[in-house]
Amino acid sequence: VLAEAGHHVRLLEKRRYLGGRASSYEHPGTGEVIDNCQHVLLGNCVNLIDLYQRLGVSDAIRWFDRLTFVEPGGRRSILEPSFLPAPFHSMPAFLRAQAFSFSDKLAIARGIGLHVDGCLGGFILPFGRELGYDLPAFDLSVPGVTSMSADTHKYGYGLKGSSVLCFNDKALRNSQYFFQTSWSGGKYCTPGIEGSRSGGLLASTWAAMVQLGREGYRKYAEAIFATSARMQAAVASHGELRILGRPSFLFSFTSDAFDIYLVNDFLRTRGWRLNGQQYPNALHMAVTRPQTQAGVADAWAVDLADAVDYARTHAESQPRSGSIYGGVIGGLTDEADEFIRAVMTDMMDQQSSLPIAP
Repeated sequence: VLAEAGHHVRLLEKRRYLGGRASSYEHPGTGEVIDNCQHVLLGNCVNLIDLYQRLGVSDAIRWFDRLTFVEPGGRRSILEPSFLPAPFHSMPAFLRAQAFSFSDKLAIARGIGLHVDGCLGGFILPFGRELGYDLPAFDLSVPGVTSMSADTHKYGYGLKGSSVLCFNDKALRNSQYFFQTSWSGGKYCTPGIEGSRSGGLLASTWAAMVQLGREGYRKYAEAIFATSARMQAAVASHGELRILGRPSFLFSFTSDAFDIYLVNDFLRTRGWRLNGQQYPNALHMAVTRPQTQAGVADAWAVDLADAVDYARTHAESQPRSGSIYGGVIGGLTDEADEFIRAVMTDMMDQQSSLPIAP
């Protein structure tokens, strides 16, 4: 409008490439050039279309009636415009798209951020993908994901007490900055409201990462994924056991033939420490470097077989173990939830309070 009125207009791009949000970028993991605003070519960005027409370049744009998104594994989602007016052009196709989960669609529709809790797998899953394992995208490359966390003390092999929080937008990150410019001691700012943190933890984490390097992380990941596959195969070899979901380096399994906690009871006698789970009752195994040592996966296969025999012959017995943080027989109810919260509140009160003077 300003240019049409005869004013000289200079366009300054904040980013290092033209187009703003409607642009392409190089994927940091694969090096592939990714279109960041495919729906432009479907004729959905009405403001941009208007700009093309004003510039007289709309005939130079290659328009599409539909775009096909192909995920790893071959699943396809079709994105195409509809008869609906702006801003609802692609809503029917968006709702049908299999590439997005319900939470993804809800987050995008609301225009709110979607956070990925990658605290456990954040420092091992990317190397699993590099090694060729069929792992779905879960990071900032997924449309709608705006932030992601990954703990450095787990598969990052640093000391406990530090973590990483990544944002896909600088403005989103900067919104959590804390400033106190009128403090009597001077100007004060921190990246978060919690204030100062230990520099020693950050230094030790940095040292661990530099010492390992990408090759070190990839080497550990390769051993962990291979060991987990062997341990999962041992579970799958027993008809009474059932693996839950499609696990990668960690896995959970249950049984429809007997109480799975009976298996846990026996495995404890052989030195195994699995996490009991609930809803449904299950056992969880997070494979780490100790399990990659020679002979451990073989011992797992032998001990698991003996544990299944024990559970089969003691199927009428009451197990001694349960979910690691306690469970509720028969499932959680509102009354049980209220009682558990009361007990937990009392526990934290005692841990956070000074003892009453006699």
